[in-house]
Amino acid sequence: MSESQIKWQRLGVCAFNDKSIYLAEIVESWGVPAHVFIPEQLTAQLRNLDLLITAGYRALADFERAAIAEFMRRGGYWISVGSACGCEGLFGVEGSGSGLGDGYVSAGAFGDSALKFFGGEAVRATDATELATVLDRHQSATGVSGITFREWDKGGAVLFAVDVCRSVQRIQQGAWTIEDGTNPGDGSANVEDGVVRMDDGIVLDWVFDRDGGDPPMFGLPVADLWKDALLKAVLHVVDKRGGALPMIWRYPRNLDAVGSLSLDCQGEGPEAVLLCLHLLSLVGARASWCIAPPGMSLNIYRDLIRRDHDVSLLYDLDHPGGIGEPGLHVQREHLRRSAGQPELLGARTVGLRSLGHLDQTALFDKMRFRLDLGRGGYYGGTSGFAFGSCRLSRSTTRNGRMTKVYALPLTASNIGDSVPFSIAYRTIDACLEHEGIAHISARPSICAHSKSAEEIRRIVNHGRLKGMEWMTPADLLRWEEARRGIEFGLEKSELTVGSEVEADDVAVMIFAPTPVQGQMGHRTLTAQQQKRFGREFSVFQFDLKAGQPLRISLQSVAASQSAA
Repeated sequence: MSESQIKWQRLGVCAFNDKSIYLAEIVESWGVPAHVFIPEQLTAQLRNLDLLITAGYRALADFERAAIAEFMRRGGYWISVGSACGCEGLFGVEGSGSGLGDGYVSAGAFGDSALKFFGGEAVRATDATELATVLDRHQSATGVSGITFREWDKGGAVLFAVDVCRSVQRIQQGAWTIEDGTNPGDGSANVEDGVVRMDDGIVLDWVFDRDGGDPPMFGLPVADLWKDALLKAVLHVVDKRGGALPMIWRYPRNLDAVGSLSLDCQGEGPEAVLLCLHLLSLVGARASWCIAPPGMSLNIYRDLIRRDHDVSLLYDLDHPGGIGEPGLHVQREHLRRSAGQPELLGARTVGLRSLGHLDQTALFDKMRFRLDLGRGGYYGGTSGFAFGSCRLSRSTTRNGRMTKVYALPLTASNIGDSVPFSIAYRTIDACLEHEGIAHISARPSICAHSKSAEEIRRIVNHGRLKGMEWMTPADLLRWEEARRGIEFGLEKSELTVGSEVEADDVAVMIFAPTPVQGQMGHRTLTAQQQKRFGREFSVFQFDLKAGQPLRISLQSVAASQSAA
């Protein structure tokens, strides 16, 4: 690949119906440049694209089918999620006329594990390569194709017959919880405890989606792996086209994974809080202190803020005012004013309780919270990736409206109490494997016991020794919002990277046929070669100043050496 041969790929994203709008969030989370448009713009947009991703069913008109076929003939690729949209011939599949319920998709080209899904279309590959198959809810074969690939003239098509968008949303949100769930048969989690909590809404399977540990936990971030599978399909297509695609990595300093601590402070005395704060200072970790009414003394708030910790709301559903907007408003304002904060970013409920008939995401959004810190299991047997994720993601309301609330999944809750310390170590290791965030919570009072305090120290160091850094939830949110605001400019061999806010230690990854190096003015930039998503990337690291975009000329390492 010479300098003039860098072929930036133009990616278009279109949700064909309201139930598939989460596609835009999935693509945005990747950190790649993409143009999102509405279905009515389809034919006009195809002229400017190399790769099209759609989600959901739409009855395409004849002229739209013809436009897509022409797009593929000239080298474009279509990735359709959840439906062939009546274009079975283009995808090389045969439809059965029926939909899919819930089940699993086998391990295949874009994933190493069988993944739980909800919804889709039942098809069978005829003139396409079958990359993964559909299994029933007991992981038995069905003879139905899950993911297919077909080359078409100079282009091709990838079909995710399963509904990835619906699956991701349902797994991340869980079921609407208004009553106790049902205990697993092995008795490893007491969800029938008389209290309606978040883990009563888990939709993953007790048997097939948990590991064999003691206690068993949800060991795979299923929703994240679905997002990765779709991204791997994009990289597969980019590779087929001999193209290049830039990406902003999800963590600063090109970290593989991050740890985050949050502390539940209901009923915690000042001695316990100060002791825990001292311990965290010794181990060099900061946390989000989730505080319930009546709160703490002004001196403690000042100490927390001075040491750059977060203050979040621990929403007490039994406090006067009750469940709902008035009660939440009173608790938020009391804590915000007491702590002297202009805003409170994060919140979760006491005991990870469910709000019952109320939509918690909609309520948090209305109350201007931007971090949901309570998406996780309360017991050891519901720990890990109970809601399929270990990454920050934007949440939707129950009726599908996108909000400004990010969920930071809780991978190990209330360690040392309802969850054994061993779960914290296991989730750290799992988050390192899946490049996620190990979000661990505890009560400050456990630091009063020397053995428990030592466990906290070991947990923090366990992650740090494996390359994990510890960041507060608020730091993670600010980083994620800054990362998503970074914009690319793609022109021939040049890449422009800019941001309206300052963003330090940004890792820009270039996926290209061969390794690349950069030139910025008279300065040569040597990229680090790194494997992610099963592919090789050239990685540059920059500090971005607000309103000062960087312009980088790229060239393949091989071409540079030949020229020398």
